[in-house]
Formats: sequence, structure tokens, C-alpha cells
Amino acid sequence: MTALVCVSFVEGCLHFPGFDRAALPSAARGWIGHFEPLQIRSFGVGIYLLFFLISSSVFADCHYVARKSGISSHLIARCGQGPYIASCAVCTGIGGMLVLLVPLLLSQLLAFTLFPIESGPYAFSSWFGTPASNLADARAQVANALIPEMMVDYPYLYNMMFIVYASLWGGIMALVSFSASFIIRRNRLAVLGFSTLFYLISLFLLPRQLNLSFYLYPCVLVSGLSVLFFVIAPLFVLGACIVFLVRCARCEDVAI
Repeated sequence: MTALVCVSFVEGCLHFPGFDRAALPSAARGWIGHFEPLQIRSFGVGIYLLFFLISSSVFADCHYVARKSGISSHLIARCGQGPYIASCAVCTGIGGMLVLLVPLLLSQLLAFTLFPIESGPYAFSSWFGTPASNLADARAQVANALIPEMMVDYPYLYNMMFIVYASLWGGIMALVSFSASFIIRRNRLAVLGFSTLFYLISLFLLPRQLNLSFYLYPCVLVSGLSVLFFVIAPLFVLGACIVFLVRCARCEDVAI
């Protein structure tokens, strides 16, 4: 994940050769999360294909590995099936979240090494060629954003919201893969990739306004993004994982 952040940052830097300081956007707009206007393709690929594969790779296969090696039966005999599943789930969720959170925080710090804290008078507000000095124009350019007023008035807080939100989804999707390990018993790669597959399938089945990919970064291309979906979607998926894991703890001998 750190490698992806660094590669994306370098790609973003390559779009500003010879720029005068007054023409540079702020570090809030120069953050790689704004990969659409900055035309950073590597970070876009990361969001669609790598985010949840990376978060699941930390600990989501712990039960698969423990069952395959026979360790799970010893752990369950010592602490019980419920605590075993709960401890694995907590480590999976926290690990999946942190592996995204730390590099994404680093990406905002990296932006300060190239871009000023506040944009210059000739910098673009959201797209190349849109002056930051024209506040009305800036608001018009981000009208489709999830919370456009926050994006214009508190851009760093807005970025932080998406950093935490994307990281939260990393932890939740790691739990999705962990839950799949109680069903998938023959292929470790299938366990690790289950959350990414689940995510990609949802992109095709759900309408654009309910497409998770547009909620993982400050998207300004899609109109009708829902704050309600932004809040409820992670709670729904997390709740479904918890219900499934509780049923596994009560009804199955997960060591077999």
C-alpha cells in the first residue's frame, strides 16, 4: 500500500513540471485522492483492484491457515470457539483498517512536500484550468461532491473523512474475506480475493449512486451521491458479517 501511495504521488508530481508556485493547487487538492482531476491513473487502479485485496492480505486468512495446519482445534480447546472467532475477527478488522489508514495519512503528508497549504491565485480549484481565486466557480465545479460545502470550506477535513472512510471499508472488507474462510476450504487465494470479487460484482449490480467506488474518494463526476448510503452501507455489511460469525460460533465446529 505504501508503494502504491508513493508511485501515485510521483505520477502526480509529473503533471506539474515547471509550474510557478502561484499556479500550484493546495496540498488539499494536490492529494492523490483527487486522482480524477490530477489524472493519477495508478491510484484509480488501486481503489478498484488493490485496496481490499491488500487489506484482506493482512489477517483475513488466519482461520484458513489455522484450520489447515490443525492449530485451530488446539486454540478452540483452550479458549472456546466464540472467543477464538472473536479474536480473529478483531485482528482482521483492525489490521485491514490500519494497512490502508497509515499509508493514506502518509499520502496527505507527502502532498505538503510539493504543494502549498493554500492554493495560489492562479491555481485550479478542482480541475485544470479552473481558478481557485473564483470561489463561486470552485463551488460549481464540486457541486456533485458528497458534501460540496465541506469540500470547499474545509478541504483537509474533507480529505481526512475519506481517508478514514476508505480505511474503515478496508477493515470491513477484510472481515468479509475472513467470513468467507468458513465456507471456502480449499483455496487460500479465493479467501483473500473474495472481498475484491464481492466488491467488483457490486459495481456491476448497483446503480452509480450506490456504487461504493465513488464513496472511497472525493468524487465530483457522479451526481446524486447519498450521504445516507455513505453512513448505512458500512454498517449493513459489518452487521451482516457479525451475524454470520455469531452463527458460526454457535452452530458449527469451525476447526473441522
